Amino acid sequence: VISGLDRQIQSQVGSTISGGLQTDAAINPGNSGGPLLDSSGRLIGINTAIFTNSVSACYAVAMITPVGEIPLDCLDTAAGQRAPRVRQGTSAGVGFAIPADTVRRIIPQLIGYGRVVRPSLGVQVANPGIAKQLSVKTGVLVQAVIPKGSADLAGILPTRRGLGGIIRGDVILAVGDKLVSNSTDLEDAIEAYSVGDIARLQVERQESKDKVVNLDITVKLKEENTK
Repeated sequence: VISGLDRQIQSQVGSTISGGLQTDAAINPGNSGGPLLDSSGRLIGINTAIFTNSVSACYAVAMITPVGEIPLDCLDTAAGQRAPRVRQGTSAGVGFAIPADTVRRIIPQLIGYGRVVRPSLGVQVANPGIAKQLSVKTGVLVQAVIPKGSADLAGILPTRRGLGGIIRGDVILAVGDKLVSNSTDLEDAIEAYSVGDIARLQVERQESKDKVVNLDITVKLKEENTK
C-alpha cells in the first residue's frame, strides 16, 4: 500500500532523499535496494529505508547511509571489520522507496559514468535568519555564487558589501513553474533538469533601497563540482 507521495527522507547524518514513496509494505533487513512492486508485478520504486519504533538508531542510519559514512559508534569494528551494527528491530513500521521515474533517470548515468551526473546552479543560499534580516519575505536569497558557475555566467547577483552596508543579492522565486521557498525546494527543482539544460529563473532583484524589480533569467546548467 502506498500511503504517501513526495516524502523527504532525512537521515541522522544529514543526507536527504526527496520525492520518496511512503509504503506500509514490510521492509526487512536486506530488502533495501530491492524492488517495490505493485499488484501486477510492475516496478514502482526501489526500497530505501524503514522508520520504526522497534529499530535501533544505528539501524535507521545504516538503511539510508553508505557504509563509509556510517558513524563509528554504529559500526562493528571487531576483528578489523567495519560492518554496520544493524541486526536489531523488525520490519514493522513505515517504509520508503525511491520512485521508478527517479531510478530510470539515474541508472543510465551510473552505467555510462559510474556516478550520478547532477546539474548545479552554482549558488550558496543564505540561511533563513540572514534572509529575514535582509527583508526577504519569500523565495531563496543568494548569498554567494561560484565563480564561472551556472549562476555567475547568467548574471545572478550575490549578497555583497557596499559603501552603505550589505547589498541584498538576488532572490530566486521560482525555477520554471516551480515556486521555491527554501534550499530544499531549489535543489529539487534543479534536480529535475540535466546538465546542459536551460532553466528559467524568476528572480527578485533590489536595484536600490526603494526599488525592487522582477526578472526572468535563463541559466545553462553546468555539472555539479564533486571535487
